[in-house]
Amino acid sequence: MGLFCRVSLKTLPAGFRYVDDYYMFFATANEAEAALAALIRSLKDFELQINFEKTKVCSVLDITDDFWTHQLRSFQIATTGRRQVSDINHFFELAKDLARRNSDESVMTYALKRASSVLVRKENWASFEAHVCHVAMGYPNTLQTVARIFSTYAHVGYPLSRDRLSRLINAVVQDHAPLGHHSEVAWCLWMCRDIDLKLTEANVDLVAEMHSSVCALLLLDLAGIGKLPKQPKTTYWKQYAESTDALRGDLWLLSYEAGLRGWAGLTDAHIQADPHFAQLRLANVHFYDQTAALTPIFHVKPDALQKHNLADVSDLFDLDEVDRLIEYEEGDGGYEGVVLPDEDEVKEDDDEYLA
Repeated sequence: MGLFCRVSLKTLPAGFRYVDDYYMFFATANEAEAALAALIRSLKDFELQINFEKTKVCSVLDITDDFWTHQLRSFQIATTGRRQVSDINHFFELAKDLARRNSDESVMTYALKRASSVLVRKENWASFEAHVCHVAMGYPNTLQTVARIFSTYAHVGYPLSRDRLSRLINAVVQDHAPLGHHSEVAWCLWMCRDIDLKLTEANVDLVAEMHSSVCALLLLDLAGIGKLPKQPKTTYWKQYAESTDALRGDLWLLSYEAGLRGWAGLTDAHIQADPHFAQLRLANVHFYDQTAALTPIFHVKPDALQKHNLADVSDLFDLDEVDRLIEYEEGDGGYEGVVLPDEDEVKEDDDEYLA
């Protein structure tokens, strides 16, 4: 953004960021339109584009507050008992209603983050899991948050319904793989690896036809560790990945990583033949990390097991006082790790920005 302003506008415009939205202010509508055009041109240099459905030029008086954030933030979910499952049901109904009435795709992502700020008790997990699956199907932009929720609870021993979650990810892959929606498919493949979900044979074939290095590497990794029902076809990828020129194409990541690892029947001969990538190979540089893990929503305090004389972390979550035995990661409770400010702070900031 700073480069765009210096090169195209000559000066930094007034503005601010609120969660994942940006506001920039100009003296006239013509200046604003010129800035938008400059931004579009600048993004094209990086093969990016703005979301035209969420971008507009308007008068300052037309800027409205995101009231849905206050409604979701003020909803209190009980921490225990049958009241918690009732609150979970009501909260998700509220979130779905707000998402329907607002065009902002952040509504459900923030709702999931807000719901995750309260520990779901084991006896209420089935209901919570069902709501999260429903959200993931209807709002696939939430899949990264969904993956983090399921990963966190799976790794502390919660009884995830892997049959239900496998149906979820297969439905998403079936819908999005033919459309080339890489992010949605990638997060489904990640969940297959992270929490042991099962991809169908038909979906293995669909992913194998995608023009995506990330999806290809995830699928090949799953195949390598025996988590696929069959080996993926590699015909499509090989036509793009076996030559030196492939290291300069849009599937260079697949060409390099699969070549180094010997995946998809590739070798590293084309990597050794390239003077630049050969140096990366000699330095054992990798871009795909098989040990990568999502940051959990919360973690158990280091001395919790010892203090309660327990051997398994899952046993802690049967205790009434478990809320005092966990710590949430800094930043949780907001959208994508950003904590939304209090209402008074928002009003003060808005006055300052609009002055």
